[in-house]
Amino acid sequence: MQVRFFGLSCLLFLAYPVGAIGSNSIWLALNLIAFAAGYCRVIIRNTPQMHRNRAPVTVLLTLVLGGLLIPTLHYDWLSGLGVFAAIMLLINFPLRWWRALLVGLIGSLTIIAQFVLHAERNSVVVLLVLLVIVGAVQVAVYKQIETSMQLQEARAELTYLAVAEERLRIARDLHDILGQRLSAVTLKAEIAAQMVGRDPGRAITEILEVSATARDALAEVRAAVSGYRTVSLRVETESSEALLTACGVAVTVTGPLSLPQLANETAGWVVREATTNVIRHASARQCSITVIDEGDTFVVQVADDGVGGTLNEPFSYGTGLTGLAERMEIVGGDLDVGPRDGRFVVTARIPADPQFAESAATRRSGSGRPRRTRPSRPDLRPYGENARTR
Repeated sequence: MQVRFFGLSCLLFLAYPVGAIGSNSIWLALNLIAFAAGYCRVIIRNTPQMHRNRAPVTVLLTLVLGGLLIPTLHYDWLSGLGVFAAIMLLINFPLRWWRALLVGLIGSLTIIAQFVLHAERNSVVVLLVLLVIVGAVQVAVYKQIETSMQLQEARAELTYLAVAEERLRIARDLHDILGQRLSAVTLKAEIAAQMVGRDPGRAITEILEVSATARDALAEVRAAVSGYRTVSLRVETESSEALLTACGVAVTVTGPLSLPQLANETAGWVVREATTNVIRHASARQCSITVIDEGDTFVVQVADDGVGGTLNEPFSYGTGLTGLAERMEIVGGDLDVGPRDGRFVVTARIPADPQFAESAATRRSGSGRPRRTRPSRPDLRPYGENARTR
């Protein structure tokens, strides 16, 4: 729109030929009106997207109309026609043609001024200098406007990417939060329903735990949406241990639970997602949570003896493990998921040093999916349909 305004404002150069219109110059007036109309059409057709060659016929006809005014308005109109021609040619045709078009325009006007109008040599030189200056200023102005438009588009793209990244963060957090809590709520509600007739006291206890778990999930969802929620390995391990024990799974925790801040949060997400899968899919009896300090790397491993360890065909990766793999990729870690020795094992290697994490993330070329480990035993059987997606 700035280009359109700049181009249309150049109609002020028509002040001289308009002033030359006399009482008997109807032809001159009609010609100027047609010339102005053609010029406006060229400007409007080629803005806001310039250099698309959208009105080549109009450019040609407008230049012909302008040329017909030369015998009447003489040299003073020739310089103004050069300005209009330079604007129309630049704004309509691709930039790669501009040098040839400018040279052709300068040559044509020079021939007309020298051999048709018989202008003085000094006047011809002034005309050439004027056309070169006008052309250079036009290119500079249009380039600046085009750069400004590209900058605005880049800012809009960055804003969109920031919004998309925030949506991805919220979706990842909500899945990890609600997946574990709602799985526990479902199991406890089923237990309460079974105990209503046999053990009403136990049923009441389970219902109260369902209520407490739901309140905790609501608080965590609000914190996640607000962006103030932090995850720690110790808290997630204690919470997972309590939930697994309530579901009848024996839990063993070994290793340090106090890690550096970067590794601590990532390790917490690993424990949360892995134990959520145990609750939802595994039907396990035993689960172990192991943390190993290797100096520059922390290894977090969650293994269970559920049906996930008896898999002899590829299994699909759900939203949870995919989101966990994305978290690992951000910190430059590595995620290994799959059955091993009759157990389903989730192993995460998390860098302890943020600088190491950044360089590792740069070196990685993975797609953000966890590496799949296939079983080596040929006689293993696939587990149930409800447990196919981890």
